[in-house]
Amino acid sequence: MRTIICDAGPIIHLYEAHCLQLLRQTGNLYLPQRVFNEVQTTLRMEEPWPEWLRVVSLFPHEQDEAGIWKEAGDLHAGEAEALVLARRKKADWFLTDDSTTRLFVSLLDMEVRGSLGVILMECRPQASVAGRNGTGVKRS
Repeated sequence: MRTIICDAGPIIHLYEAHCLQLLRQTGNLYLPQRVFNEVQTTLRMEEPWPEWLRVVSLFPHEQDEAGIWKEAGDLHAGEAEALVLARRKKADWFLTDDSTTRLFVSLLDMEVRGSLGVILMECRPQASVAGRNGTGVKRS
């Protein structure tokens, strides 16, 4: 399974769209403590936090590195911590819906996806099972 690091945006958006479960099917998902705190503050989730969304604390030197990332550009603290965690975990994917964060991730040569990409990827196999080739046109 792929290793995926996520900032707050995709979790918030997929939760609001009742599609958070799609992330579980996508890979092993990790997020830094600061992102978890941001999600909890924004959503005020009443149900328990899904155990498959793993919250990871950064080491002190990684927190320092995240501070440098934050100071270097237009990243929020959670996005900067997620970038540092992605480097540590050698992530296959980085999930973000923020265009500036996407730029930073691409500079680190990581594959970046967003909420819509997760939804489309998870819907694609269902389309092929239904006899479609992903274009909405039946195969002949």
